[in-house]
Amino acid sequence: MAHDPNWGKQLVKYEQEATLIKTYHGQVIPLALQTDEYTWAYVQTSTRKDFEAAMERRVARKRSFFGRGDDVEMWATLDGSVLAREVGGPRVMKAQLEHLLATSDLPQFSIRIVPFKSGAHIGVDGSLQVLSLESRDIAYSGAQNGGRLIEAPGEVRELSVMFDRIGAKALSEEGSREIIKRYLESYE
Repeated sequence: MAHDPNWGKQLVKYEQEATLIKTYHGQVIPLALQTDEYTWAYVQTSTRKDFEAAMERRVARKRSFFGRGDDVEMWATLDGSVLAREVGGPRVMKAQLEHLLATSDLPQFSIRIVPFKSGAHIGVDGSLQVLSLESRDIAYSGAQNGGRLIEAPGEVRELSVMFDRIGAKALSEEGSREIIKRYLESYE
């Protein structure tokens, strides 16, 4: 399929309509779960010319998500590498892990970690999201220089199964909180 240059705008629109977002990330904490300082550290590594405008868009997207309260749920599965990768320095990473831990206690969030000891899993191919809208599900598959929105029901189902298979390698919510706490202790 050809690359849609407007995929980002459409993805944000779908995120704002979703009642459930299932997301897997293996390299970075998902945007909705990032502190502003963590976000800023990644914005500064990008090839964008206008860091401030990029940051403004990302912060607005995060605020929009949290502004919906419990009208939207997020089930986030993260590879353990996102906890091990120090982003923005020790102070920023400590605050990020504290934020992730606090967010994991909110009822509309499920955060699960795939620990290194789980071995190989299909999440190494990249990030993905499955968004449940009122009348259908859509998916997003992440890639360098953009991603791909997926609206065909069969392909969406495939990504949903992938999310579940990655989740089968993850710790429970409580076990995930414990591993986040262990990484946090290294910044005390």
